[in-house]
Amino acid sequence: MIQSLQLNKKQTAQFTINLSNTLTTDATVNVSAVAGSAGSSDYSFTNEAYIIYAGQTSVTVNVPTVDDSQYEGTETFSFNVTAGTNTTGSTSNTVTINDNDPVPQQCMRVSGNGLYFAPGLNVRVDHVRHALDNQRFIFKKNGSNQTGWVYPVDNQWRHLTNVSGGSTYTVDYQYDKSNNGHWANNACRAVIKSAGHGEIQCDDVFLPSWDDTIIKFTYSGNSSCSN
Repeated sequence: MIQSLQLNKKQTAQFTINLSNTLTTDATVNVSAVAGSAGSSDYSFTNEAYIIYAGQTSVTVNVPTVDDSQYEGTETFSFNVTAGTNTTGSTSNTVTINDNDPVPQQCMRVSGNGLYFAPGLNVRVDHVRHALDNQRFIFKKNGSNQTGWVYPVDNQWRHLTNVSGGSTYTVDYQYDKSNNGHWANNACRAVIKSAGHGEIQCDDVFLPSWDDTIIKFTYSGNSSCSN
């Protein structure tokens, strides 16, 4: 019986295969490594038969793991032993490789009713209105105003600005339901739509559509963070 084990990238998985009795003739066991979430690029091993020589009761097998610089999380593969010449039985064991690389930070995440972007990102900001009543917002960075009142245009996307990562962006939102100059405040929500695309969505009466005013954030990939 071989025990399953855990190790870090770059370490070597070492297994000792034991016979239950001493034999007077050579014996063999067939050893294989079978990919799971860890593939052949994560360890170095060639499947083959190992000899346990007459008079001996064990053989040691080493499976080195590969140290790369890419974060992959915890991965596993199987180490299998089956009978060969003059042996019987089989065993299968799980090898868990723990990642020793730092977890990349998220490129974009929801922070309250705003969006935070990782340092190094260049983010485009656009806005649109999908409401008959007047809408307006103030664009904010880390709580500080970056604009005066912005009045989005009905069903027309307009470019607002480009911003840098490393900060949280929010808006103060108001609507004029009757278009008579009586502005009222309401809350907005932040959502991640897809990789590289987030939105702050505002609605004057909290309808499920959340699309009276939309502030859209888009960015391209960055290898130092994960989408």
